[in-house]
Amino acid sequence: MRILYLTAGHDVHDQRFAEAIRGAGHDCAIWVAPAVGAMPEVERLGEIRRAIRAVDADIVHAGPIQDVARLAAECGARPLVTASWGFDLLTPGMSSARLDQTAWTLERSDLLLVDCLSAAKAANEICCPSLPVLVLPWGVDLDSFRPGRTSDAMRVREQLGWSDATVVVTARSHEPRYGVVVAVEGFLRAVEVVPSLRLLVIGDGTVRPQVERLVAAAGAMDHVHFVGRQPPDLLPTWFAASDIYLSASRVDGSSVTLLEAMASGLPSVVSDIPGNLEWIDRESGRPFRDGDSGSLARALIEFASFDSGRLAGIGMMARGVVEQRADWRANVLRLVGAYESMQNLPRGGL
Repeated sequence: MRILYLTAGHDVHDQRFAEAIRGAGHDCAIWVAPAVGAMPEVERLGEIRRAIRAVDADIVHAGPIQDVARLAAECGARPLVTASWGFDLLTPGMSSARLDQTAWTLERSDLLLVDCLSAAKAANEICCPSLPVLVLPWGVDLDSFRPGRTSDAMRVREQLGWSDATVVVTARSHEPRYGVVVAVEGFLRAVEVVPSLRLLVIGDGTVRPQVERLVAAAGAMDHVHFVGRQPPDLLPTWFAASDIYLSASRVDGSSVTLLEAMASGLPSVVSDIPGNLEWIDRESGRPFRDGDSGSLARALIEFASFDSGRLAGIGMMARGVVEQRADWRANVLRLVGAYESMQNLPRGGL
C-alpha cells in the first residue's frame, strides 16, 4: 500500500510512524502542510490536492483534526484516517466554530486514530458515534528506555554535583498548555521543605524566560538545571539520571514523554487530567490537582520522604503498566492492520 502521511509538522513522532509503516512493507510519504496563515486557504488546499495526486495514495493519514485532516477531507481524500493530536479533542472550552469543524471532518473520515480513551470519548460526544475509532497509545521503545542508573547517568549527576540529591525531571515543551510554569512553581515550594530536591528542566519554548525568572527570583538557581531541547537519543540518559518525573500539562492525551519516563522506571507526579489518569494512579505515581502548585509540591515532598527502594518499587509498577499497554512495536502493528483492512474502500481526492 501507499500511505500519504499529512502532518502539521515533521517531528520525531511523525518519523517514527513513517519508519514503522515502511518496516511493515508499505510505502509512506510524509508531507508537511503549509502553516495556517502562510498562504491563502485555497492555496493550502491546492497543495494537499497535489500531494494526494503525486503519491496516488491508497490511504491518507492526516492530523490534527481541525487543520490538516479538515483540509484533506475538503479535498475529498478517501480512505481518510484522521489522527487526533490530543489537544484538538481535549482542549476545554472549544468554540462552536471549532466544534463544527471537528464534526464536519469526522463525518468525512473512515477511521479516527486517538491515543487515549478520553479523546475517543470526546469525539463521540461531538459527533459520529458510528465512526470506527482506534485507540492507539503512540508507545515507547522499551529497549531504549529501561530502569536503572547507567554509567552515563551517574556521570551527569556527578558533573552537576547532584550525586546524593533527589532529582526531579520535567521534559515538556515550554508552552502554556504544558504547564511548565506550574511545574516549576510547585518544585520551588517543595524545595523550601526538602532542600535536597533538584530539578532538571528539559525543553524550550515561549514561557522559558518566565520560568527562568521564577527560579532566579526564588534564589534557587543552584537547585535547577535548564537543559534546553534534547535529541531523542539522549532522553534515556536524562531519565536514568533522575528519580522522579514531573508533568503539569493542562492538555494531553497519552503523553509519549510520560510513557518514556514510566518505561525508565520513574515514579511520576502528574496533573490529574484525564489523559494522565489513564496511566498514573497511586500505585505508579501521584496525581495532583491540575493547575495547583501546592498540590504538586505536596506530592513531591511525599516522594522525597521515601527511601530509594520504595521509589524504585513504584517505578517498577509504572514500567509494568507500559510493558502491558504501550509497547510501540506491538501497537504499530495494530495501526498497520487497520490500514490493511481499509485498502479496498473506494478512493477519492485524486
